Amino acid sequence: MEFEVRITCITDYIDLILNQEKQLVKNPIRYETMYFRGHSNKEYKLLPSLARNRTLPCDISILNQERNMIEECKFKMPHIFNNTLCPINLLALLQHWGIPTRLMDITINPLVALYFAVSRNEDKDGEVLIFIRHDKEITQYPIYNAVAETYKFAHTTMQYLSFFYDDMVLQPYFLEQKNTCDICYTSKEEKENWISDCCNRILYVNAGVYTERQHAQKGSYILFNNDIEEDEKGKYFIKVISEIPKDKKHICRRVLVPKENKSEILSNLETLGITKSNLFPENIDIICDEIKHNAMKRVN
Repeated sequence: MEFEVRITCITDYIDLILNQEKQLVKNPIRYETMYFRGHSNKEYKLLPSLARNRTLPCDISILNQERNMIEECKFKMPHIFNNTLCPINLLALLQHWGIPTRLMDITINPLVALYFAVSRNEDKDGEVLIFIRHDKEITQYPIYNAVAETYKFAHTTMQYLSFFYDDMVLQPYFLEQKNTCDICYTSKEEKENWISDCCNRILYVNAGVYTERQHAQKGSYILFNNDIEEDEKGKYFIKVISEIPKDKKHICRRVLVPKENKSEILSNLETLGITKSNLFPENIDIICDEIKHNAMKRVN
């Protein structure tokens, strides 16, 4: 099966998804699920908003910027961004309201991903990326919460993973895993290797659904950790967050959507109920604009 494929109509896309579904492994030992990410420009890099638009990779420390934005949101809007939220749920809400985070949106609905691939940039080819997650990757969920609040444990420019480990196992979301002895590392090397192994993969996370938009878009997320380097003292997080390469190691399929086919596919998606107003149900201006657009189509 080809890694990169071009589709020219929505039926090509649906056939491709259904055929891909048949290839998934679904048994008690390994159970696979597809996730999708759509871009209206195929050149879009797989980076979270927190790591975008930087002149230099470490321009304005990612950790400092992240800390400042999160703390200010919690201070100014404690009724929304409060301390009862687990770190991943907090980032998901921040992302929803436009604050740059270390999350990147994905969806379990292939038609939603296709919508985002064709709804903008009429002069650019779009793409849908298909990711495969297997259920074993869910078992590391507590460390994902720790990665989600990396800024909280950042004591120095270089954050050694053994110190990160010592801080994170004291957090409430780690108590159950710690008490059941799922993790019990004592040496510096064991701690650093365990965290490094956990971060050496795509971190798929789910978050609580607090808004209509989150429900409509069937959203999940990819969580990005800071890059890891090593010196004579050990392994440590640095300020940089790197993009996910668009290759076979990280992505199952890359579906390209030619720019000349975007308009027709968008119209077909509307017939199937995938519209901007349905995907952004909280935005009254979007809903009203769609009502006006549909009325004008009937007149013209």
